[in-house]
Amino acid sequence: MVRSGGNAGVSVPCLVLYALHDALVKPMPGQPMAASLAESWTTSRDGLVCEFALRKSVTFYNGHPVTAEMERAVYFNADTEKAFKHIVRVGSAAAGNAATRIEAFVISGSSRSYGGYPDIDGLYREQAREMDAKKREAILHRIQQLVHEKVMFAPIVEAAFLNGHGARVAEPGLGLIVGHLYSAPYEDLRLKE
Repeated sequence: MVRSGGNAGVSVPCLVLYALHDALVKPMPGQPMAASLAESWTTSRDGLVCEFALRKSVTFYNGHPVTAEMERAVYFNADTEKAFKHIVRVGSAAAGNAATRIEAFVISGSSRSYGGYPDIDGLYREQAREMDAKKREAILHRIQQLVHEKVMFAPIVEAAFLNGHGARVAEPGLGLIVGHLYSAPYEDLRLKE
């Protein structure tokens, strides 16, 4: 049994939840929710929790059986090995500008890229060597235009995290780590007695 609902941890990106749901059940003509990896499911009255019963033969890409316990570990392992195919993968809400984010997500062979284009790779190397700020900015704009024209997936994420604050919170943890956008570390978040 795999549960999906409104109490997912902050580290489970929304796109991952959507991908998991759509792998379990998917919309088909004449059927808003058709079985896929799930053989049956129930939904709570408030619509916040779904329970899915998986088919017995379901395995991950590496042959391991799909279980609620293995999902997270296998997902991150597959992500690291770039084993996912035909999906839009999760992005990053890390701080940075075009130069820092383009490298990770667009350039061939980078940590989050599944491919690339020689012309974009060349422009990226050119902007890294360029000392004139205006010329460098123009090169970065050209890279962004090429990403758009070639319809490459460029993750744009609004940083939205769970934060603890309000009348019931003694120590919200906001601002304890400079540049951190949310309550952290969670171990320091304290509720009033």
